[in-house]
Amino acid sequence: MFRSIMTLLVIAALVGCSQSDLPQSTTSTYTLDNGMTVILKENHSSAMITSVVFVNAGARYENDENNGVTHFLEHLLFDGTENKDRIILNEIAEMYGGYINAFTREDLTAYMILMPAEYIDIGLDVQSDQLFNTVIPEHELGKERKIVIEEIKMSVDDPDYQAEEFTRKTIYGGTPYARAVLGSEEIISSIPREQILDYYKTYYMPNNMTALVIGDFEPSEMLEKMKKFYGGYPSKPLPEFDVVDFSIPPGKNIRRSELAVTSMFVELAMNAPHYTDPDYFAFYLLAEYLGSGDMSPLNNELTGGESPLAERVSAYLQTQKDFSLFQISATTGTSENADQIISGVENILADADKITPSEEDLRSLVVSLKTSDIYYQERLHMYGIVVAPLMVATGYEFLENLMPNLEKVTTTDIKRIAQKYFASVSYAGTVVTPSDKAADDSGMPKKPGMMGMPPSTMAQTDHTESDVERKPFSYADYEKEILQPTAVKEQRSHSEFIKETLPNGLSVIIKSNRDSRVFAVNIMGKNRSAMEPDGKEGITDFVNRMMEQGTGTYSREELASQLASIGANLTLTDNPYIPYDDRYTTHQYSFIKFVTIDEFTDKGLALLSDMLTNATFNDEDVERIRQKKLSLLGRSSGSTREQCRQLFYEGLFGDGAYSKPIMGTPQSVAAITHDDLVDHYHRFYSPGNIIMTVCTNDPADVALEKITGYFGEMQAADISTPKIKSPLRPLDVTMQHLPMEKEQIYIYIGGPVPGIGNADAASLKLAGSILSDRMALQLREKQGLAYSVGAGVSFDRDFGWYVAAMGTGSQNFEVARDGMLNEIEKLQTGPVDPDELKKAKNSFWGSHLMRNLSRINQAYYMGVNEYLGVGYDHGNKWVAQLREVTADDVIRVANDYFSTKNYVLATAGLKP
Repeated sequence: MFRSIMTLLVIAALVGCSQSDLPQSTTSTYTLDNGMTVILKENHSSAMITSVVFVNAGARYENDENNGVTHFLEHLLFDGTENKDRIILNEIAEMYGGYINAFTREDLTAYMILMPAEYIDIGLDVQSDQLFNTVIPEHELGKERKIVIEEIKMSVDDPDYQAEEFTRKTIYGGTPYARAVLGSEEIISSIPREQILDYYKTYYMPNNMTALVIGDFEPSEMLEKMKKFYGGYPSKPLPEFDVVDFSIPPGKNIRRSELAVTSMFVELAMNAPHYTDPDYFAFYLLAEYLGSGDMSPLNNELTGGESPLAERVSAYLQTQKDFSLFQISATTGTSENADQIISGVENILADADKITPSEEDLRSLVVSLKTSDIYYQERLHMYGIVVAPLMVATGYEFLENLMPNLEKVTTTDIKRIAQKYFASVSYAGTVVTPSDKAADDSGMPKKPGMMGMPPSTMAQTDHTESDVERKPFSYADYEKEILQPTAVKEQRSHSEFIKETLPNGLSVIIKSNRDSRVFAVNIMGKNRSAMEPDGKEGITDFVNRMMEQGTGTYSREELASQLASIGANLTLTDNPYIPYDDRYTTHQYSFIKFVTIDEFTDKGLALLSDMLTNATFNDEDVERIRQKKLSLLGRSSGSTREQCRQLFYEGLFGDGAYSKPIMGTPQSVAAITHDDLVDHYHRFYSPGNIIMTVCTNDPADVALEKITGYFGEMQAADISTPKIKSPLRPLDVTMQHLPMEKEQIYIYIGGPVPGIGNADAASLKLAGSILSDRMALQLREKQGLAYSVGAGVSFDRDFGWYVAAMGTGSQNFEVARDGMLNEIEKLQTGPVDPDELKKAKNSFWGSHLMRNLSRINQAYYMGVNEYLGVGYDHGNKWVAQLREVTADDVIRVANDYFSTKNYVLATAGLKP
């Protein structure tokens, strides 16, 4: 049981400097009378609040008969309560500008709600109702089974998932952690409602939950709200569970398998100290060092040199309630390297001197951990996601004391730990290599072909499964019942802006206020695909990856160490290993995101300038990055979603710049030379082709002076602004299909719309949002055809495009395609419900607030708006424009620009 704790976290103390005039954050921990733990963490940098409730429920608490029930239940908790039906439960958060979601892991399930502070009562009401009053309606079960089965199929189609599941079963065999979080089709399709309800009633008790609330509130007021919304539900006895007595057995045990993967995977797991062991903190930092990318001796030994053994290496400490494991992962396109990678890992770990960080690197590690905590706290809900595994395993009190304990660790401690745990290492692991079938055609795209004729009529949607009589619901009455007066918050500091073009052509926009100590810079290279030479597609991504490989001042390892010493977070590409983490990758521009804290501004700008003007493009590094890019292309070739999206752009833009594959092709990447890279680097990142946006705590004029000092001498290249072709206007159904040996098919339907400056832009954006919601309701929620479904409108300066997309089982193709077209037609014929329109407007308002929680995102979206020609301050204006759109406007633009007769239809995955 937690004590009531009040911990003052003065952020400035994290790095030993004084910023007493900056906002301070307090954390308070309480236990409600019913046993629910409540952690309140103030953060007044934005007018939003998140509540993330963690339930001790996951595969670790299941058995072989109900495996997957936790994740299934997570879905079912969105299907209605005693007070709200499914539709109301799912739309309330968005109706008031909020965001609701959930996720399941091996030993926890988390439910999150993010709301504007003025509507947090509504968020807490929805979340508590969902957790404690769910009814699991019988009429929703069949549909939800279909959705989860589609999610399982989608995961099985992912080569990484197959390798991960083989590794899980190998390493954790005989323990609850060997179970798949998603379960199996067999169990999900047959598990009875009574068994699901029994699991729900066993684990969804307040004394089995922890609520982490972060944001713009006063603790005493928020505590009363938590008592009101969560404190009235009674606690119940919880089942006792045996401790998972697990450790890696002595010896070196490797299992091998051939699976439908595109790369070779090596996974090794070793014993590590339990979090209650005094050795834990030194081991924690050792694991961080070995997993620190270009600073890591493990990474540099395996991915460096003329003939690198691996393309990607990661190392991390897995902390569970009952045990800890140290895991190393490596991928490579060369299957013959497996044994060399394993022996290389053994040799590196056995050399305690090599894997012990220097005093400087140890300080850099600690600074990086502290600053990462600051960055995550800016993104309220993301902080909850990141801390979830460790907090649930160890308790929040341990988490609060983690950093002070890490600060006590010395290099001598780490060397002792390295000798103790790795001198004679035992491990369990797996080697997964591509099967012959995978190498031939499994998941690999074949030559695009033509599909059958387009539908002459659209199938009517079958609603019978979920058409039940709905209870009347009034949002006006609901507001009166739930919303309570909230204390007036202090006015946040005023933001100051400067926009200036330096003599060399560099566009600089600076936002200054005192709400945060984070210093963020976004560098945007304009006209990405249009600037790439023909036959060299993907060269911008290649250049970005090279910029952190070393400069004329620092080697790759030294640059990584310098960045770590100021806790810098440098992002040059989206992460291909995180599903759907490609929202920033676009034909329109590139990005370089750089984050540190204000006291490191000068050193940060010096490093950033060095990378932007002085990258070395060493031949050995060029070839290593080339191989990494080819491996990533091979990986994406197995994704129906990514392949379908590329087909759609080809059909929409013809031979225009936006039809080019952003990441390139194996042929184009192989054709890029050293000189090509250097030339593109200097041309594309010429100051006249850059928009630099900055968010800082410094006064704007002081920040501008620093920017000028570090970037004002950049040499301008002689470049001209390319003309970008608008999308084609289909005169019929333009169809392209890519056969892939997959269980799922991905579908894209869309066409052109006007640019962002058009008077109809705001109406089009809302039309896309309403179409997306309707597709999700009819095709996912009512028919259970898909896990992934949505629609939207994207804008460039002079044109835009709409798209409806869906991933479904191959057998559902015709029903899914016709259902998507049916929803477009229904939007065109109207009506649009007032609450539906209000929800769409408030959803964009909430998304605007959420996307601007962090300073780096503020800088990024300032740059995007400037690039689009609407001005860096367009965000708030855009929300105001959306507010003015009427239902008639939505119907009108749906008729003017969306079409069920003339559109691009792209599909990938359907078996020929």
